[in-house]
Amino acid sequence: MIFVQIALIVAGMALVLWGADRFTDASTAIARRYRISELIIGLTVVAIGTSLPEFMVSLFSALRGSADMSVGNIMGSNIFNALMITGASSLILPMAISRRALFTDMPVTLGISIILVILGCQEGLSRWDGVGLMLIFSAYLGWTTYYARHHREQDLYPEDKIMSLARIVLFLVIGVLCLVVGARLMVDNAVKLAGALGVSERVIAITVLATGTSLPEFATSLVAAYKGREGLAIGNVLGSNIFNILFALGPCAVIRPLSMEGLKTTDFCYFVGSVALLFVLSLTGRRLGRVKGAVLITAYLIYVALLMTH
Repeated sequence: MIFVQIALIVAGMALVLWGADRFTDASTAIARRYRISELIIGLTVVAIGTSLPEFMVSLFSALRGSADMSVGNIMGSNIFNALMITGASSLILPMAISRRALFTDMPVTLGISIILVILGCQEGLSRWDGVGLMLIFSAYLGWTTYYARHHREQDLYPEDKIMSLARIVLFLVIGVLCLVVGARLMVDNAVKLAGALGVSERVIAITVLATGTSLPEFATSLVAAYKGREGLAIGNVLGSNIFNILFALGPCAVIRPLSMEGLKTTDFCYFVGSVALLFVLSLTGRRLGRVKGAVLITAYLIYVALLMTH
């Protein structure tokens, strides 16, 4: 029975990843029509597309009353993004950090991470907390859109690589359908797997689900780094972390208040500490080299070891 649940989780994961890939391709094609810079595409369109798996998994977890899985998935994904994805991308291509990313997006990511921890240490996320997160999301998206309109890159993409409108709509529809079905498979069988193995939903969410739903970000940033698109690589990570908190947890809390009692002090510390470490390393020289990338990956492996031993 356990093997069946694992197989269904893998199948759901494959659907979610494929759906997110189609959705991201279509969304990026829309952005290309407006000649938006790579950093902004990474922070918004690609980040939202690659964050849809986290959103869908957290949404279905919230609907079935699994708050630990809903919040744990977001926390685990953000930790994985900041440490493992950025670290691996830096090993492939030492990345220069833009002024916008360093002095706007990283502080925003750190700030909303601290806000979430403060709310979680009180009574969890209420519906009003969810509304507040959604308002912050609207403000951030509005500011980023305004910034994009004043920082266009007219020759960023050749005309022959712009996707047709019919293909964009088809990819959007197919992507959303795959995300919904895949997320449902992942959540339902992850809950059953946790019960069968006798481990908490928190551990399953932070490890299995978080890694699975972060694969779109992982693939996007690694490919971007390999192709020398460092703005897209770092923008995708920061944007995904911001949207995971505001775009995913905000609506989930509005639908059903989320308790965070099942999460541990280690989770909260790493959740904030991972972004703080990335910020500090980026400040020194405004560059993430291979040594710093190795430091980030090592920090993540230590966290996983702590999860397994406790």
